Amino acid sequence: MDLRALQTAASSAHTFISAYRELLSKHQQAVRALIRARRHNEELHAQARPPWDMARAFVDFAQHRYDVSQERVRQVEQQEADTRQAHEQLRDELK
Repeated sequence: MDLRALQTAASSAHTFISAYRELLSKHQQAVRALIRARRHNEELHAQARPPWDMARAFVDFAQHRYDVSQERVRQVEQQEADTRQAHEQLRDELK
């Protein structure tokens, strides 16, 4: 084997190793960026959780109050209908 072939092989190996190290470095940077993004996402979820819980409690309360008021409206409407019917019966009896 001559010296030129060894130099070419060494140069090729050096180029390959440099490319591999650069690729490995970029991969490690991407992994670190992913870890940072996941942590940031977890922080955002943690910050959003208390307001969401409060909002959900308020929505549940408001829904309950609405349901109660709707039931009261239904009862009053039924009483009104019963009263009108009784009034009409009395009016018919007085004729």
